[in-house]
Amino acid sequence: MRSVLEVVEQPREAAENIVDTLRDVLKKHNLDIQKLTSIGADNTNINYGRHHSVFSIIKREVLNLFKGNSIIY
Repeated sequence: MRSVLEVVEQPREAAENIVDTLRDVLKKHNLDIQKLTSIGADNTNINYGRHHSVFSIIKREVLNLFKGNSIIY
C-alpha cells in the first residue's frame, strides 16, 4: 500500500489541466492510475459536467471508476 499527499498549486483549473497534473504526480511517484483509489481537489470542476470533467476524462481510461458522494457539514 502506498499513499501520496502532494499539494500542487494549479493556476489553470480546467479539467484537462487537473488530469495532466494528476498524471504527472502519479508518474513522479511511479504509481499506476488504474490503482488510484481517490483524489481530492479544492475549488475545481472535478465532478461537474457530464462529458467534460476530471471524472469523465479519467473514466475513459479507468473503466471501473465510480463517483463517491461528498458529505458537506
